[in-house]
Amino acid sequence: MNEQRPIQDSIERVRVRKEELNRFVNEILEKDVDYGNIPNTNKYCLFKSGAEKLCDMYDYGKRFELISRDVNTEAPYFAYEIKAVLFDNETGQIVAEGVGCCNSKEKKYLKYTPFDAANIVLKMSKKRAFVDAVLTATRSSDIFSQDLEDDTTKDTADKKQEAKQKQSASGKQIDYIYSLMSQLRLPVEQVRKEIKKRYQVNDIKELNREQASEFIKILKEQPAKAS
Repeated sequence: MNEQRPIQDSIERVRVRKEELNRFVNEILEKDVDYGNIPNTNKYCLFKSGAEKLCDMYDYGKRFELISRDVNTEAPYFAYEIKAVLFDNETGQIVAEGVGCCNSKEKKYLKYTPFDAANIVLKMSKKRAFVDAVLTATRSSDIFSQDLEDDTTKDTADKKQEAKQKQSASGKQIDYIYSLMSQLRLPVEQVRKEIKKRYQVNDIKELNREQASEFIKILKEQPAKAS
């Protein structure tokens, strides 16, 4: 009987982690900003901004390592392979690694000048490695696919992201802030004073989406008050 207990505990941890992940995706991540539909499928791809928010949720840090590069300025041709390493910010323990590669012969980058392409290809390699690592660390590959930001999906999302960041906080964000306030037993006036100090607004509903996301992260880091 006792031999079954560790298995049961593991199953419960997985279930709780899955529920937390699904709640975060549904309440915090924004479609066409943090993730988007893969054309002609019912699958979603995770964007860099969504991967960054998932790292914030789990308190993961990141670093990048160059695996290989192929640079020929006469051709011209640029190719990079990058490894992203995610680690727990509290313990420093590595939680996942991801690999991404990109080259200037990919169709989307043919329109750029050689040295513009070199920079863009390097950044895309890092982005792909980062998202790959996040999908592994958060075990969210059943929800999201590998980053496809160089597809038309992200072209549309990029145009929407800046506008959405300037929009008011979503209803989901506001509800989540109030939920966290309740869990932490924070008085409304105390929270209003804090957002006034940080964001120069008088009420939670006046926060924009970016500010709301930041404030949610701040609240999640607060210790709960004793009963």
